[in-house]
Amino acid sequence: MRREVAQKIVEENRRVYNRIAVKFSHTRKHPWDDFTLFDRYINKGDRVLDIGCGNGRLAGYLGGRHVWYAGVDASEQLIAIARTEHPDGEFAIADATTLPFSGAQFNAVFCIATLHHIPSTELRQRVIAEAYRVLKPGGRLIMTEWNLWGRQWWKLLAAHSVKKIAGSSGLDWGDVMKPWKNERGETVGQRYLHPFTRGELTRLLRRSGFDSVRSWYTKRGAAVSWYTGYNIVTIAKKP
Repeated sequence: MRREVAQKIVEENRRVYNRIAVKFSHTRKHPWDDFTLFDRYINKGDRVLDIGCGNGRLAGYLGGRHVWYAGVDASEQLIAIARTEHPDGEFAIADATTLPFSGAQFNAVFCIATLHHIPSTELRQRVIAEAYRVLKPGGRLIMTEWNLWGRQWWKLLAAHSVKKIAGSSGLDWGDVMKPWKNERGETVGQRYLHPFTRGELTRLLRRSGFDSVRSWYTKRGAAVSWYTGYNIVTIAKKP
């Protein structure tokens, strides 16, 4: 993907999330079932970073676990909501490719349903590299991505493949734009999505230095096949 195309998508993603922030937050009030899979990686006293924190619902899930939590997001409106709903958390408006923290600060870094919104291999690699940089040795990166190769997404993938073949799309192969519609069925914005495979995620992580990479498909917190899985869960360790 050309850099100028990727940058336009980054800006459009930010504008869309600012525009839909209130409605989006209302649909993200409760933790995903997959959150329970992460309990074993969080210890009392840990420093935790949440990249792409949105309205801060992970902060709510981790409440009472006696950790120091920081969340970053590119959307100013979502950060404003997060600060209101979770006043004990530390929130900052930030680009995931340039995190506002010095190195080796965190025991765990979360990247929940975020990386698939980052356009181009170059920018995705920079996000992973930043997560690696701010983790302490032995710390873990904990990620979930939507399983866009699952059966529920095939129609959207096919439509964008036709556009790519016709030469009317500047996206990479497989990438899609998903519309967000209001209560009247009107499209108020398009969100970029990249369909990951487990192998691609592993390569990104290993290129940045992570080891002990594990990934699997999940549906409502249970391990399932790629065909029926809603998400890909990935756990990687910094040596």
